Amino acid sequence: MSEPLVSIITPAFNAAAHIEATARSVLDQTFGQWEWIIADDGSTDGTRDLVRRIDDRRIQLIECEHSGLPAVARNRALAHAHAPLIAYLDADDLWSPDKLTAQIECLERYPDAGLVFSKVTYFFADTGRAGRRPQPSMDGIPNPGWMFVPLCIRNRVCASSAVVRRALLNAHGAMDEDPRQRGTEDYELWLRLAAHTRFAWIDRALVQYRVDPRSLSGNAVNLAHGTILAVEKNLRRYPDCSPFTRRGLEAWKLFRLGHGQFQNGVERSGRRALWQSLRISPFHLAGWLWLALSFLSPAIRGRLRRVAVRLF
Repeated sequence: MSEPLVSIITPAFNAAAHIEATARSVLDQTFGQWEWIIADDGSTDGTRDLVRRIDDRRIQLIECEHSGLPAVARNRALAHAHAPLIAYLDADDLWSPDKLTAQIECLERYPDAGLVFSKVTYFFADTGRAGRRPQPSMDGIPNPGWMFVPLCIRNRVCASSAVVRRALLNAHGAMDEDPRQRGTEDYELWLRLAAHTRFAWIDRALVQYRVDPRSLSGNAVNLAHGTILAVEKNLRRYPDCSPFTRRGLEAWKLFRLGHGQFQNGVERSGRRALWQSLRISPFHLAGWLWLALSFLSPAIRGRLRRVAVRLF
């Protein structure tokens, strides 16, 4: 077997319901010079047995004690990787067949870009309905471009879409295993790398990202805190790169927290944080939108959400 050019890194915990579909999307890749390292984080649902039954020598299963931290499993897998390119893939997401081919060609075209990502299509686990418009919008951002400032505003890189040069991880570190960063460890890494290299992107969806609304709503406040923590860590590292004034950063933090509280159903607290954010930054359109939504009934918000899924 030839040496792999890409090491695919997957953390898995109780992923039996989806890992076979994910595996099929890897096995169907038009580019075949890869190894796939799956770090199982102490699954109890048969995930390991399903992985062992996949008949392909390029797949390696790493068994870990349960940590509950995807960063730990990802880093364990990374320690076993041999390739100069690292592709991250979550255990319930799906790749288009030409995903690796397109991204390798992109990195060859832009040798000074250290990371390439693509747009993604979101589909909802509860309804099976998919959004129609690939995300994120990259309007106005050069390709490849310096992404630190746009990433500070919001994350645009889905982990399952990212391919990173291994040399960058060797130089600047892998996923942050801080428990407070759980669920946002990938975002923290993109910020850390974005201060050192340009990111390239593919202007079409190469990933189908599975959204479980129950999981998302249950963790929205934690994700907001993790997002804020990731930005604060990297602004301390790279203060000269900050896109915020001191008051602007406070407004952004209040917006992220208020948005998370609202998503979690803590409407009064979310409304208060959003209003405090708008008092500092009154021209923030998204802040006004979420503040207006907070006064609508859950039933109306649900109908708006369904319309948004059909349209976007």
